[in-house]
Amino acid sequence: MTLKNRIQYAPVVSNHAETLTGAFTNDLLAFVGAQARSGAALVTIGSSPIDFDRARDFYGCLSVVRDTDIGGLSLLADEVHRYGAKLSIELTHAGAISKFTYPNGPAFAPSVIPGIHNPATTKEIERAEMDEVRQHWVDCIRRLKIAGFDMAMIHAGHMNLFASFLTPLLNHRTDEYGGNPENRMRFPLEVLRAAREEAGDDFRLEMRISGDERVPGGVSLEERIQFLNAAAAYIDLVNISTGGFLNPLALAHTHPSYHLPHMLNVETAAKIKQGINIPVAVAGGITNIDEAEQILASGKADVVAMAKALLADQELVTKARLGRADEIRPCLRCLDCMRFPEKGAPLRCA
Repeated sequence: MTLKNRIQYAPVVSNHAETLTGAFTNDLLAFVGAQARSGAALVTIGSSPIDFDRARDFYGCLSVVRDTDIGGLSLLADEVHRYGAKLSIELTHAGAISKFTYPNGPAFAPSVIPGIHNPATTKEIERAEMDEVRQHWVDCIRRLKIAGFDMAMIHAGHMNLFASFLTPLLNHRTDEYGGNPENRMRFPLEVLRAAREEAGDDFRLEMRISGDERVPGGVSLEERIQFLNAAAAYIDLVNISTGGFLNPLALAHTHPSYHLPHMLNVETAAKIKQGINIPVAVAGGITNIDEAEQILASGKADVVAMAKALLADQELVTKARLGRADEIRPCLRCLDCMRFPEKGAPLRCA
């Protein structure tokens, strides 16, 4: 797949889909079209649950779980392709941080750990349930292919269900899916293998992962690179994010505000890029075109993923291409954009 430039519109849940069902709306079509008009080469729709009953973490996220969703998805693909961009979507199983479990049953986790999980609302996922979860990812990819999407992002970061299997902090299983790194990687690799089999040769797969979980005892960089080398057989691009839900500081790093450094994941991405043989994208606190160019020129990543900066000025890429970078309206990293989807309102910039 050839991209027209190295800028990815990073995944954001804009809350323009129907609030409860995730159905396609014309408001969502307008928003995704604006993302493509920004000049970014790859538009990635934010966090779409692979199971609307037990995997969801936002209101207003787009549904890809029903065959009846395919018609609306195809309109989104056509709209993005009109502007020469490629379209992807972040496929998520929120796991223990799912917000919409009742009355559908407890949230899934690799292990239920006292002090981290509430046993009244969380359960250790069983082997048959793991098979069902894997099939949900496969079914979503099948629908996206039919709809004309170019790519899917498998969300394996921020300590969601996929990521929780990988980290020793959250995976205390005693079966073949817990314990040493090879066992903790087993279910994630099974998911990726099944996803690749469904994707085939003409549909691309990206995986988002936390390069640094920002908590003591999290996955080491060496182990992360080991997993990515195994995953490289099934994915085409890895997107480096950071953090997770275990403490407020780790959570704050997933969507960095002005309190945190710019480009806070770039050095981790550079180390990962040196250790694997597939392209690397990096997200997190990249606020202007000069920072993006610096990352690419130094070879620390192959693709720069930006979201809030492209929300602050939808013409960022176009203005830069035309030599009008001094006219770009900068992102303040105030995170005002993020407070609306949390309460069920559409995303907007301050």
